[in-house]
Amino acid sequence: MNQFILTTVCLLITSTLTFAQQNNLDAPDSDNLLAKIIEPVPSADQLTEYTPLNNVPFFPGGQKALETYLNDHRPSNAEQREGTVHIRFRVMPTGQLTEIKVIESSEPLLNQAAMQAIVRMPRWYPAHRSGVAVSSLYVLPVTFRSR
Repeated sequence: MNQFILTTVCLLITSTLTFAQQNNLDAPDSDNLLAKIIEPVPSADQLTEYTPLNNVPFFPGGQKALETYLNDHRPSNAEQREGTVHIRFRVMPTGQLTEIKVIESSEPLLNQAAMQAIVRMPRWYPAHRSGVAVSSLYVLPVTFRSR
């Protein structure tokens, strides 16, 4: 492991010196050299909604865990009903769900059941943009089937 780290450092130094020689960079301007080689991580202020996401928000445990959660938290008054409710919500950088709203529905009783399940959900893993957690909208279709 130590030999790998030493080799990596030597290669980095060699490539830096080669880069400096090819671009006729002087030693006193070494800060300029580092700025050209190492791209800084943008701050949250520099990110815009048009910067692509590295990942979309997701439920802890993934899709299978989400399906299990929704099945386990289904109200008894919705067991004999069928339909799909599309719910939109915002996953904040902390993973908290806000702005929960039904955007498409087939039945008011199912709306209430889906909203109750979403409101009680644990925190999600937030979306990331350039390594920084950001808020993002998510649309979740909740499908009810009679048991």
